[in-house]
Amino acid sequence: MESCLNELSNQQLQENGTLNPYHIQVEEREVEETKKQIKSVLDTAADKNFITTEELKAMLADDKNPANFYQLFKVHKTHITKDTPPSRPIISGSGSYTENISLFLDSFLKPLSNLHTSYLPDTPDFFRCVEEINKDNLPANSILFSVDVTGLYTNIPQDDGLEFCREALENRTDKSVPTSFLIELLNICLKNNIFEFGGKLYKQLIGTAMGIHPAPSYANIFMAKLDDQIVKLANTYKITDECPLKTSKRFLNDCFGIWTDSIEKLYQFLDDINKIHPTVKFTLEHSSPFYCGLKDEHDCWCHRTKSIPFLDTKLYIEDGKITTDL
Repeated sequence: MESCLNELSNQQLQENGTLNPYHIQVEEREVEETKKQIKSVLDTAADKNFITTEELKAMLADDKNPANFYQLFKVHKTHITKDTPPSRPIISGSGSYTENISLFLDSFLKPLSNLHTSYLPDTPDFFRCVEEINKDNLPANSILFSVDVTGLYTNIPQDDGLEFCREALENRTDKSVPTSFLIELLNICLKNNIFEFGGKLYKQLIGTAMGIHPAPSYANIFMAKLDDQIVKLANTYKITDECPLKTSKRFLNDCFGIWTDSIEKLYQFLDDINKIHPTVKFTLEHSSPFYCGLKDEHDCWCHRTKSIPFLDTKLYIEDGKITTDL
């Protein structure tokens, strides 16, 4: 309970040094106002034949409740015994008044969320990517690295997310369901995300809920814009005509790459990508480019960093090829 309440009282540091709350407490009337807003948006869409009568009935939310908040605890992460492990906040939209509009919305966002070149749908696809890389030997100075986005869902600014999704939806060939209507639904899911915890109602002010249907698609579309900027940054590190970033793949907030310059330059690259967006921050794990002939467990740096984790695999370089353990 204490961990959940701490999460609900968290604040985000702004560029000007002020702190903004992620959540605020609200009254029951905001729930009813949101349901009226949903009905108004859907009635207008039905009148203009953007949605069918059946879709209208399915998405009306008069008899639905707010979402529910809970946490999943990352018991695999390092933590002090008897202390609460690091947590992942979940706002479950299951059965809530935004569930069906979010399902409808995701049917349009999901096909757009996997169009970027860095997209990884799952571990088998990552294995196929590794097989392709292994057709040639890696350069001797290759470093495997993984980059994790810290608290991605909760740190995407809602206005930025809305704008990036608007741009993606505008690139559709079939716009019989207009972008403006879909963005209205997304706006409701983001800015009227009211949920219950401990008998009290809260509203999320920053980020998106990890527990609503469009959240992965929304995060993927947002991150795809940052992927492009990361690749552009990597090209500024070119040695002659060679970019040191040889591979860049991403599964939601987990990124994998191969770097063929020094570790010092890799950390400089990390500093640079951490300046791309004020609320999106990256952490880094990497392998060592230095050979260590000692096989038994010992404490030298190059032995500890021989492999890196990515998704549910462990990766290391052996004889110029990437070796994977599931």
